[in-house]
Amino acid sequence: MIEGLYIHIPFCNVICSYCDFYKMRAKSIVKEQLVDYLIEELYLKREYLNDLQTIYIGGGTPSSLDHNLLEKLFKSLDSLIDSTKIKEFTIEANPNDININFINLIKKYKINRLSLGIQSFDRQTLQILGRNHTEEEAINALSLLQKENFPNVNIDLIYGLQTDTFARVKNDIDIAIKYNVKHFSIYSLIVEEKTLFGYLSKKNQFQRLDDLIDAKIYEQLVDYLQINGYLQYEVSNFAKIGYQSIHNLIYWNNNHYIAVGPSASYFIDNTRYTNINNLQKYFDGVKNKDLCFL
Repeated sequence: MIEGLYIHIPFCNVICSYCDFYKMRAKSIVKEQLVDYLIEELYLKREYLNDLQTIYIGGGTPSSLDHNLLEKLFKSLDSLIDSTKIKEFTIEANPNDININFINLIKKYKINRLSLGIQSFDRQTLQILGRNHTEEEAINALSLLQKENFPNVNIDLIYGLQTDTFARVKNDIDIAIKYNVKHFSIYSLIVEEKTLFGYLSKKNQFQRLDDLIDAKIYEQLVDYLQINGYLQYEVSNFAKIGYQSIHNLIYWNNNHYIAVGPSASYFIDNTRYTNINNLQKYFDGVKNKDLCFL
């Protein structure tokens, strides 16, 4: 049984210093094309969509799409999938894309989980990471979501810069707790080759945190989150009771899931597939009903 659906939106307004996911900046016409091809791929794979329990729209930055394009995608999902069976519907977003119109849109289509790419509430950390939002925008997003009673918010946090301390990470956690965040995904920075950090590292112009200090911070944050009622259920994921990500657990438990979009990976019939990570070749593959795999 196919339990989950992942949809990859590869567009970002800004390319962060650490990210090696398949992503790009794009003009409006390209974004429109992508949504059309995503919908077409969903129709090609509709036989796998009958028993879904979860949908996860990730990226990239899904919230970088105009609201009319998001709604077009949501309507297509509505027509293809029995929404009464969906237990968890997640979309990723940047904090500076959160406004009342976005919240109303995702509520309209029964999206009940939001994953915010906050990474930190510390101004200097955000600047080094290359994030295009401020700490004020992140706090405003959480405040608005709380005011609008959005049921389930995850935030991504990163640590591992050379000067990082547990106190810095703890401050990030404390701010989020004030806004009743249900779930944390906290990642230790990995310096990937095809990133700005990777480039600077080769030139000895960037160095991450010492591994022993990193490990100590990790131990401290695990303990601190547990004290505050967030139970660890994966290496980097912590949740209030009842708020573990069902979609994450599909991956973790090696259950079957389907995916659409360039570079999207999926697991069916005990075999892992990955769509081509080239936008034009992806478009051509969908058009010809001949998807390319890596």
